[in-house]
Amino acid sequence: MIINRRVLFQMGLAAALPMALLEKVLAQTGGTPRIRQNIEEFAKSPEKVAALRAGVARMKQRSVAKKDDPEGWYYWASVHGTTEAVPANLGSLYNSCHHGTLQFVSWHRAFLYFFEQVLKSSAKEAGNQTAFELPYWNWNASPKINAVFTEGDASTNPLWHPRARTDLSNVNISRAWSKASAKAFNAFSSSLEGNPHGTVHGAVGGEMGFVNSSARDPIFWLHHANIDRLWDVWVRLADGRQNPSATRTWAKQKHSFDTTASKVMATADLLDSRNQLGYIYDDYEIEPITTSVVVASEPIVIAGGQVASPGESGHAMVPDGVEKSDGNKGLKTLSFRRDIALGGRSVVVDLPVAPDAGSALTTFAIEPEKSAIKSAWLVLEDVRIGSDGKLGGFSYDIKLKKKNAGGSQDVVLGTLNTFTLSALKHSPGMAHTGGGHGTSGDAGTLRLPISDALRQLGVTGASGALQALSVEFESSIPESADKQYLNVGNIRIETSTLPIE
Repeated sequence: MIINRRVLFQMGLAAALPMALLEKVLAQTGGTPRIRQNIEEFAKSPEKVAALRAGVARMKQRSVAKKDDPEGWYYWASVHGTTEAVPANLGSLYNSCHHGTLQFVSWHRAFLYFFEQVLKSSAKEAGNQTAFELPYWNWNASPKINAVFTEGDASTNPLWHPRARTDLSNVNISRAWSKASAKAFNAFSSSLEGNPHGTVHGAVGGEMGFVNSSARDPIFWLHHANIDRLWDVWVRLADGRQNPSATRTWAKQKHSFDTTASKVMATADLLDSRNQLGYIYDDYEIEPITTSVVVASEPIVIAGGQVASPGESGHAMVPDGVEKSDGNKGLKTLSFRRDIALGGRSVVVDLPVAPDAGSALTTFAIEPEKSAIKSAWLVLEDVRIGSDGKLGGFSYDIKLKKKNAGGSQDVVLGTLNTFTLSALKHSPGMAHTGGGHGTSGDAGTLRLPISDALRQLGVTGASGALQALSVEFESSIPESADKQYLNVGNIRIETSTLPIE
């Protein structure tokens, strides 16, 4: 058994403890936990690799024999999401993943926990008795998908799967989740879910790039094991970082994964992976990022955004929270730009605002209680996948920017990729406007609140009313080649006199 001393240090044990005493100390602190290894270490054991492949192969065989077998590969992939018709008795289980909610990390932890049990029992059923735990893929330290997942093909390797990218060396993977600005749990969860989580999904692409098919790719499980590990890393950073109270409604949420109620777990019962679930990771350090992102060229700047005239709003939608009988009452578009094409380069869109609208936004930012504006969004409407984006392999960080005397400031509002678009129907605050899964005919609308971002940008009124904002679609995978990944039909700044964020 390989036990990293850093694990013990993070558990509060002596860093200099002799290896010969580890088992004894672990027994005294509640027994020997199961250890999830980095895939780079895991892959050094041919026996473990064989066991992992045997488990996956057996689960896939079960799904061939009986599509919705609760111990089959298709079943567990479909619990996260499926593109196919859902049997009536599985309606509350399939497509049940949490995205865009505060249960994002907790639901996926429970999901991996029960999947891991089935995976290991399937390996034994296949005749492989080697003990192993689900490994994780640390894309910060090892951006290339390990060869045990890429060698051969589907007929020779059950871990192989078609993907747009297997090397993320040139992908800009964010660490914002670990910074001081993400000390609050909701900020951490949102930051982690966007970039790196969504960015890695989008960059790998293929079925991994879409919510309703991502868990079909075996690398999904290692990706999410790393996300689970980073949750533990975040808690261990301390300095005010902590999970919500176990007495809150959040902690009482139950996550169910079968029809017999044998695989059910409440959030409160999974907050401590070691003492509640019996596993730890072999490393909790934040390693230096080994990816080396080279910006292909300067961003494409699209000027000439239009100040909206009274009643002009493009195809304005009524957000959730507004009574349908009110129509668009209370909604106002301040600035917009139509038809933005997104490819391999970053794109900056300038959005000027009229003097009266700028004054209103400034008041909203510095004295919201005195402002007629109660909500504000950046709206990306009619977002469609282009001809080069059907298999994913791209991702953008969406940044709200404000020019200052010394340059500009920006705040990340979210990410945009195939995973984001396919998550629309799962996530509150987003709207889905038709089309099938993963096709260029899909169209989605994202509504991203900007009230906090305006304050973070330092909109204070000290230099007068706000005159303009910019939105940057910063490519996480800069490319000089001309691509047609996405088209945004309408981008606008929208406000409401109703508090409906």
